Amino acid sequence: MADREEWISNKKKNFENSLGSLIAELVKPHFAGKNKIETVFLTSFQKIFPADISSKIKYLKVASSKNGKTTLYLEVSTKYMLEITHLKDVMMEKISIYFGYKAVDEIIFKRI
Repeated sequence: MADREEWISNKKKNFENSLGSLIAELVKPHFAGKNKIETVFLTSFQKIFPADISSKIKYLKVASSKNGKTTLYLEVSTKYMLEITHLKDVMMEKISIYFGYKAVDEIIFKRI
């Protein structure tokens, strides 16, 4: 009985390790050349903003300037532009809370 439990335990460990390495290899090309902030936005965008905001915006990119400022570019439908523009400060606060520091200095909205 102990041998069977040990065998099952080893199988689970091997499966988890092999699955993790497969996933890491699959996602690596998608995140190559991206900084930490951009990677977090790509993977956790829905967690940062509440559903009523995230359903109206689309992530485009994060750009860092030479002077160290980080800008988040978001795509917004024309019909939601006024509402989302008024929520800009709330969105900046949500980003800072999620990261634990001021990760983005500015948000720029692009109309679709």
